[in-house]
Amino acid sequence: MSCSHNDQTYLIMLWYQQKKGRGMKLIAYSSGKDDSNIEDNAKKWVLQRPDILKSSLTITKAAVQDSAVYFCASRAQLHTTGGKSTKNLDFRENLQFPPTGGALSFY
Repeated sequence: MSCSHNDQTYLIMLWYQQKKGRGMKLIAYSSGKDDSNIEDNAKKWVLQRPDILKSSLTITKAAVQDSAVYFCASRAQLHTTGGKSTKNLDFRENLQFPPTGGALSFY
């Protein structure tokens, strides 16, 4: 699965899985080019981030239990507090589906 957006201020890209009748679960995220973070150390997922605007998620050995709807999202990384920039990795806040002023594309 591949995803792209067109807002260079949205540095973080996230991938969620939603199984039938359940809420969305964060499965992978990237905070920039060539960065890859897989939740629960699941080795079956491969996250690629060739540049700031693109991300792809691949499952190496798909199984029936992987049947789900998959979502890609993007968000800004840095928040300013009292003149200091800090990383905010609380992915539940300020999330855009798609980013404001842009669009996410799947291909």
